[in-house]
Amino acid sequence: MAADIAQDTWLEVHRYRPKAPVRSPASLLARIALNVAARRFRRTARETVTDPHHRILTDQAIGDSQEQTIFFVQMMLALPPKLRDVFALNHVRGLTYREIAQLRGISVKAVEKRMTQAIARCADMIRS
Repeated sequence: MAADIAQDTWLEVHRYRPKAPVRSPASLLARIALNVAARRFRRTARETVTDPHHRILTDQAIGDSQEQTIFFVQMMLALPPKLRDVFALNHVRGLTYREIAQLRGISVKAVEKRMTQAIARCADMIRS
């Protein structure tokens, strides 16, 4: 799965067209990789739920999904509460930075800062 995430990340980096100069290429790469991993996690989680046609899941699919879920939960719990909150609102619930700022009563800049810190920590956990 790591190889697939790396390949998808490379493809997204290749297609990325910045609107302004990239100040931190490493942070951008980490952000793209984390987004790719989060999308893959959500897609895998959706696919492992039995559909109305009673699709039978293999033990391997369930095991992979459980491992991913456990890793994701551990990663989320390792984040400080303020970082975890904005990360979950953005990556799990799909809220924009502006929506998160309004919901939490903070500035968009504060949301950006927290997301940058959360992404850096998650990237460190993924690398280790």
